[in-house]
Amino acid sequence: MDRPSCGVAGMEPFARPPRHPAAIRRRIAAERNLEMLERLAILAFLLAAALLAWAGLRLWRAARLRRLASESPFAGLVPPGRPAVVAFSTPTCAECHSRQLPALARLTAALGDGAVVTTLSALDHPELVDRIGILTVPATVVLDERGHVRQVNLGFADERRLAAQLQSASSTGVE
Repeated sequence: MDRPSCGVAGMEPFARPPRHPAAIRRRIAAERNLEMLERLAILAFLLAAALLAWAGLRLWRAARLRRLASESPFAGLVPPGRPAVVAFSTPTCAECHSRQLPALARLTAALGDGAVVTTLSALDHPELVDRIGILTVPATVVLDERGHVRQVNLGFADERRLAAQLQSASSTGVE
């Protein structure tokens, strides 16, 4: 039986011509380079997305803080006249009890009557938590003498950080 000829003597029909080993290596290297470029492009995209999300969160928090700076959301909960730190916690928050409460106790001991330090349950004040934008506990809010929000800390804040924030929030200064 006669086979159709592909025009090249000794080759099977529709068979690929043999390639040179150097050409094969170059093709494999080019494919690897393309895969690496694809991975780098995906990594750059994910990094840019994370950076945009972080910047968006910072802008949202700054806008919320500017809005809260002219309000007194803690009126009736914290006495005016002295700067204050309000800590939010829940009964099941381990970090609140093991880290934040001892830091607040050290802050109270260091400041004495220079500032009010109080703790509220986030579960008992959900409208306040939403209004301030608290996303996690522990969270602390630093107020000036008029009861206006000056700082919101999401997560643990040590006594040095809180003391510095009280100092900047206070027009007379906390010592």
